[in-house]
Amino acid sequence: AENLKNLLKSESKQLKSFLCNQKKITGIGNAYADEILWQARISPFKITTKLDNKEIKTLHKAIVEVLKWAIEQVRGKGFSEKKEFLNIHNNKNTPCPRCGERILSIRFSNKETFYCPKCQTKGKKLKDRRMSKFYR
Repeated sequence: AENLKNLLKSESKQLKSFLCNQKKITGIGNAYADEILWQARISPFKITTKLDNKEIKTLHKAIVEVLKWAIEQVRGKGFSEKKEFLNIHNNKNTPCPRCGERILSIRFSNKETFYCPKCQTKGKKLKDRRMSKFYR
């Protein structure tokens, strides 16, 4: 957890972007970043340098648990882009498995981010941040 803390504090960046940065943490892509942040109950847009020690420990635990769980889910099944076992990623408008709130998504940096407003953003619905919406 200490190494993660040092990485998080080294650069002020949105947490989802940080988790997907292969130069910082190898192996976490868009889908697993959504799952990790949902498991940790942290907003994808929280700034890395603003995380407190408790949130960092929770995030570290979620990274370990989600990746172990994902390995178990795909073991013996081969690689597939379609991951039906995921709790939140690609499950827009379905009930959150934890609280029942409707899962939402937004686009940012050419990626779709899935989140539960109740579990992760204290009820706040995030705004779409893609640039293309300004050119319509």
